[in-house]
Amino acid sequence: MTYMDVFVARQPIFDSRMRVVGYELLFREGLENAYAHSDGNQASAMVLSNTFFSENLEQITHGRRAFVNFTRTLLAERVALLFPPEHLVVEILEDVEPDKTMVGLVRELKKHGYRIALDDFAFRPEYRALVNLADMIKVDFLATPARERLRLPRTLGNKRMSFLAEKVETPEAFEEAIGAGYQLFQGYFFSKPVIVKGQDLPPYKLNYLHMLQLIHDPDAEVSQLEQVLKQDVALSYKLLRFVNSAAFGFKREIKSMRQAIVMLGFRELRKWLSFMILGKLSTDKPEELMMLSVQRAHFAEQIATVAYPDLPGETFFLAGLFSCIDAMIDRPMESILEYLPLHGEIKAALLGEANPIRQVLQLVMDYESGRWARLEGSRFAENESLWKALPEMYRQSVLQGGAIFQTHRRESMVQA
Repeated sequence: MTYMDVFVARQPIFDSRMRVVGYELLFREGLENAYAHSDGNQASAMVLSNTFFSENLEQITHGRRAFVNFTRTLLAERVALLFPPEHLVVEILEDVEPDKTMVGLVRELKKHGYRIALDDFAFRPEYRALVNLADMIKVDFLATPARERLRLPRTLGNKRMSFLAEKVETPEAFEEAIGAGYQLFQGYFFSKPVIVKGQDLPPYKLNYLHMLQLIHDPDAEVSQLEQVLKQDVALSYKLLRFVNSAAFGFKREIKSMRQAIVMLGFRELRKWLSFMILGKLSTDKPEELMMLSVQRAHFAEQIATVAYPDLPGETFFLAGLFSCIDAMIDRPMESILEYLPLHGEIKAALLGEANPIRQVLQLVMDYESGRWARLEGSRFAENESLWKALPEMYRQSVLQGGAIFQTHRRESMVQA
């Protein structure tokens, strides 16, 4: 098995203040199966190490810890010791028998400084020894009965141990987990809107929605765009910085808004101004939300170049970018799209209607969530060239999204 065959996605883990503390790395068919397809454990470990735990780790996890599932076989082979303890949380699967050998292996990992998490936890008396060694206990919020998920932190919790609620998919489940005493949270609840009836949209968000409306108006004139941009000094500054960056390589410095608009062209301008404005709309939201939007945009655009080469990549990019706008402004997607003059096919895709853009967007969301069975059952599984390219496309989208977002963040700090 080569690097390109390893399907891996990442899922953020938050604390109660919505700060990302780590990412779980989700492997297609499991990490152990990735090992089994090589000539030996050592060789496969080197593939995974070079791919995810060396030069790219900082870019993939942004300096946070990587949470990785380990089976009994991988623990017995001491594979975890190949990776630096400061970068790794060892997740022990629920089907690992907690016998003396396993407890000894976990004690060894603890001595080397590794953090231990018990995954998909359901308490049994024989697990007491592992519980005493664990730094975290992960509870599946979808599969665990309500009474049990409330009871576990109360009966097993202590000051040195954290309880992590996983598969938290709605804001309501997040609030329930906080109330039950959980300290860490995993799932895509952060990408769902918190809709409060009768609550007005803050004026600054309304202003940025007006900007998006004009940017995507096919009848907009250069002079109108220029006037709108001049009203927002920070946005104008960012745009000029962007067009004068090495990415474009213009020989002469671009000094005016009109020049920037003309040199970029409407298509490129729509993409990058949409990104900048969405960044402004999501300043009161977790940073991961904007990062996810950018990642989806790049991933969808890359997939479209292979899956639908005759269709404009920009439409796929914008669908990915706008896929979380409902969570950014806490409004239903339907009401937001009534306001924005996006292409009809983009709107249909964002509302879940079947079309090529929606098919690609669904593929993007299935991949990022590690829903490998759905991925393999999709129409794209028959496209061999796309299938082989998906892991690298995903990796590039994570790197590109992170790089662009960090640039945006640095410039925001400079302006502050």
